[in-house]
Amino acid sequence: MAGWLDALDDRSGPLGAAARAFCAAHAIEPTIRGLAAARALGRALDAFCHQVEGDDLDEDDRFVEQAGAYLGLVVLDAHGGPGHAQRDTRHRVLLGAHGCFDPFAAIDAALDADEPLHALADSLALAEAEARGDGPIAGVLAGLEAALRRAGDASEVSSRFELTVHLSNGAEVDLRRVAANSAWPRGAAQREQLDRDLDRIVSMLPRRRSTEAPSAYAASAQDVQDCLTRVLPRPVSRAFARDLPEGVRLATLPLFADVVLAFIEQHAGRARFLRADELDALGGVESVRTASLQNLERRSARVRFEPLQVGPRTWLAGKSGDGLDAARLVLPSAITLAKTLLPSVGVAVIPHRDTIVFAPIEDADALSHYAADLLARAPHPISAAALPLPLSALG
Repeated sequence: MAGWLDALDDRSGPLGAAARAFCAAHAIEPTIRGLAAARALGRALDAFCHQVEGDDLDEDDRFVEQAGAYLGLVVLDAHGGPGHAQRDTRHRVLLGAHGCFDPFAAIDAALDADEPLHALADSLALAEAEARGDGPIAGVLAGLEAALRRAGDASEVSSRFELTVHLSNGAEVDLRRVAANSAWPRGAAQREQLDRDLDRIVSMLPRRRSTEAPSAYAASAQDVQDCLTRVLPRPVSRAFARDLPEGVRLATLPLFADVVLAFIEQHAGRARFLRADELDALGGVESVRTASLQNLERRSARVRFEPLQVGPRTWLAGKSGDGLDAARLVLPSAITLAKTLLPSVGVAVIPHRDTIVFAPIEDADALSHYAADLLARAPHPISAAALPLPLSALG
């Protein structure tokens, strides 16, 4: 007979298997749910905290992984929402319309707490607040949507992960600083300050009032200069560039098969994609491309490429940690550095914006297979294709 865990399979991702393993390891009947499941988790947590430490060095990590997965699905079953989401190695559970919950951090905190069961209860209350829409993350995202409505902006949240939001107008907004300035739980004064902060952010975003085609971009000489000093290259999939609101077309250059090069205007805490109708005012696509590469070069003084061992193969992986490694596919100095570190480099993959992996050309098939797994788990996938270097499409 199918149970609640089975009913969540389409939203649980890898959490389902880990949660079932937890039930089996701790003699929990997998059909119990809600308060009974939370109590069973509490008993398992309490027993684990009081057991004699053994020789299994992986035991703590395994408990956090499995108990966290079970906790995440218990709250998803109780409160509803989109479910499992992943960015790089971070797994979260999206709850309600705006909430985001880290069940693994909750279990980890409970294990370190003087009163583990009290800590678990606090985490369950936090998950409920996130699902309700007034948790530390959900309150900020709900506030952003309210600020968009106050501004008469028709843009919508197209994707979210924790406090990073992508809007349908192409803008990317990092709300971490806003959230850090707004303690939780929020009183009336904190909510008012949050609203002011979000209104200020919305006022700086490109505005979309309807689905009509945007009017021709008008900018002063200073606006153009400011944009060209902030623009950066951003490889995206052709599907991403194609599946946009009606009337919106990104400024792009072809790269390879299913990948195009778009451009973002980067500000502190937010970024937006340049539209095709802005190119003339900015001096044309070549002017934008040149400026973006110059800006990326200036931000690449501390670029890090490190050896990556995949079975018997030695590859090279970007480890810069600045969200720009995929963009360095089009930076000649980065390709030169990669070939200096690994002379046999001939192809590269960019499964998502934070990742680039270089390999010899004879490893192209293996590299694509490796990238396909990363692509499947990426919040903003680009491509698993092994791209030949250098990319002649860029000249």
